[in-house]
Amino acid sequence: MMKISHRFPPTPSTRETNKILHSAVLDKDENAINLARHNGVRATQLDDNKRSPMDLLRGMQDLDNLKRDSLYQALMESLNPSAPAGYTKPEVFHGSPWGLEILQSKTLKGGANDPKGGSESLEGKVFFSDRTPLTDEDLTVRRCLRQKARKYGEGQGTKEASVFVRGGQLQLLSKFNQWISQGGKPDLSSPALVLELSANNESEVNEAVERYIDKKLTLQIYILSGKSSKQIGEGLRFARQLNMRVSGNTVGSISGKELEQKIVGSADHLKRKLENGKVPFLNMINSGKSIPIVFGFSHVDGLQTHKITEDDGSPSKNYSYKSSDHPLLGSDGSLKEIELKNRQDLSTFLLACKVKSIELPEGVVIRLRGERDKKAAYIEQAGIEEINSQLNARLEEQFGDDRIEAAINNGDIQDLQLMTKFLAPFRFEANTTQKTLIMQG
Repeated sequence: MMKISHRFPPTPSTRETNKILHSAVLDKDENAINLARHNGVRATQLDDNKRSPMDLLRGMQDLDNLKRDSLYQALMESLNPSAPAGYTKPEVFHGSPWGLEILQSKTLKGGANDPKGGSESLEGKVFFSDRTPLTDEDLTVRRCLRQKARKYGEGQGTKEASVFVRGGQLQLLSKFNQWISQGGKPDLSSPALVLELSANNESEVNEAVERYIDKKLTLQIYILSGKSSKQIGEGLRFARQLNMRVSGNTVGSISGKELEQKIVGSADHLKRKLENGKVPFLNMINSGKSIPIVFGFSHVDGLQTHKITEDDGSPSKNYSYKSSDHPLLGSDGSLKEIELKNRQDLSTFLLACKVKSIELPEGVVIRLRGERDKKAAYIEQAGIEEINSQLNARLEEQFGDDRIEAAINNGDIQDLQLMTKFLAPFRFEANTTQKTLIMQG
């Protein structure tokens, strides 16, 4: 469907616009919908029965499929000039730092990773940011639909199970191990510490030392993140002696050379545990930093609502979820777009797809967020293939086919990190429906 580009009369007042789209839907008038939307009216208002224009349309029984599709197209067609012609915007969004793993499994899985919510968190469900009101008192659907999904996509959180914390730990451990390999030694200058064990054996000691290092890394993430391997090696000051205690009784201690070796070995083991499924693959090849991915879907039927109370007395917030796993493709809530933050994240994402042999579902577009006041850019399959070709040529020129193949086959994280950093400033182009998209370095 062609986008309308001619001028329209001035935008009506807010009071008049509150029901203009609802009225146009009831009148089955797609031209009136187009007119209102091109004048800046958004399909966000709710009627007296708390229905959005899309809800109203879905509830109308006296429409044939052709008319229903035409009205829906008018309500939801993207007005972004870089979007494919006739592209309708997603209705629900799901953000995750585990985007690559989701594409591998082809499913959104509730509780796939460790619990990390608050006291009222509902674990083991698949949550969506959808076009419903945030509170029972709101007169519009939730604003900035993608924002909440983006926040979840970053994996933020202070709990040790959060992707942000584990990614930060991996970043520190990688550089700490590099410091050790270059001849550095653990700094044992902090006061002696007692570690509680459930039993006096080697396995319990090793687990206790790992928990000690894990906690220390978590506390140091904000301080040491982004520092050099030398700064991290010298900044992680460990206890000069670890005293082991079982049921209140001291059963042994570790210090000196033995403690150095124990810390180095435990740090390496902890790093391997993080790399073995505790940290998203994208984080691993991106030096521990998350790459937030937002999946945009068509309407999902039958979502349930979970309420979270607010400490400040403001209205409870409503969050939409599905109790069962949600397939990426299907008749109910099919994947339409994958949003990435910027071109650097896109190049890392495409490299990761190459490593894991992941092909994007047919018809799904990439959406790159707009910078400052610029609109987002959409890239269709042909454009993605163009970019992939340019990135692959660039990698082959720098690293050679044999090294690239070895890094992919062996899962060499260090080499893949080098490739990620190399691609970060790369300038590439992709033809979109409307114009040539240029991503500058």
